[in-house]
Amino acid sequence: MKINKLSTQRMEDIQSTFGLPPLCAKVLAAKGLANDEIAALLQEPKLSDPFCANGVKEVADRLYQAKQKKEKVLVCGDYDADGICATAIMVDALRSYGIDCGFYIPNRFSEGYGLHENTVGLAKQKGYTLLITVDNGVKAKTALSFAHTMGIDVIVTDHHSMDEEVTCLQLVHPTLMGESFTTLSGAGVALMLSRALIGEKKEHVVLACVAAIADVMPLHKETRAIVKLGISYLKQGICPPIRFLAKERYPKWDEMLIAYQIVPKLNVTGRLADMVNVNNTVKYLLSTSMEEIQHVAKQINDLNEKRKVMSDDMLLKAKTLVHEEYRFQLLFDDSFH
Repeated sequence: MKINKLSTQRMEDIQSTFGLPPLCAKVLAAKGLANDEIAALLQEPKLSDPFCANGVKEVADRLYQAKQKKEKVLVCGDYDADGICATAIMVDALRSYGIDCGFYIPNRFSEGYGLHENTVGLAKQKGYTLLITVDNGVKAKTALSFAHTMGIDVIVTDHHSMDEEVTCLQLVHPTLMGESFTTLSGAGVALMLSRALIGEKKEHVVLACVAAIADVMPLHKETRAIVKLGISYLKQGICPPIRFLAKERYPKWDEMLIAYQIVPKLNVTGRLADMVNVNNTVKYLLSTSMEEIQHVAKQINDLNEKRKVMSDDMLLKAKTLVHEEYRFQLLFDDSFH
């Protein structure tokens, strides 16, 4: 670590400017933050106008057209916590907006990551005329090209790095949306579109909050506001499907609890795709029946305990395969999941 000598004058300036106690001023001085950055950290969380983000208006206009023409829209998601939350946000927003909407998340083992030609073909057969990817799409060059030849419009919403130009009807990506939005996760991008269509829905903010923590997004700019608001909403009892995944009946909601109790349980349904269908997790997040939520939450918790046992067993087996004389090893066994 590089230790910089703190300026006593800077500490005093921060303390007097922002009315902070000495220790807080000392920490902020050590971080080397400018006054505008400090002000952003201290202000109450507030979400930006979604229409300030590049690409959002264009997507909203296309979805308005889909609504007027009664088109069928398919949301194409991903099987990790961010992708699952993004899918739930987008599906709920579209249905609330009045669009006939379906969704599909591929099987991790048999299909793999991202949008595939097979999904596009099945969508065409079922009468879908518009696809929206969430938390994926920028790498789906072949599938996007196939969709174009099939006469299907595709809106790509993603936050993963882009190596080349993405050919689609509209691309919504944090690097293109504007300075305030560069830290968004896939669900964060979905939240912006949701808010453009139906306004702020607290449950969607909670899901985007969980997703941001799951993907370890930098807690700056729009993402910081999403996480702070999401945690405050959880404390208010918003979003039972997330709340019922916590161990305690009355948990103390913070980012650590979400990272270690909630995120693994959302991820597990995608990782054990040979045992469960991750699409059912989206249905769970969209459920409003308390009886169903409690029932499915128990199933997810039980599945996560099974994952822990499997992981422990694999670790014990792996230790028996280690050869001390080698400095670098790859361990393999047919029993490993």
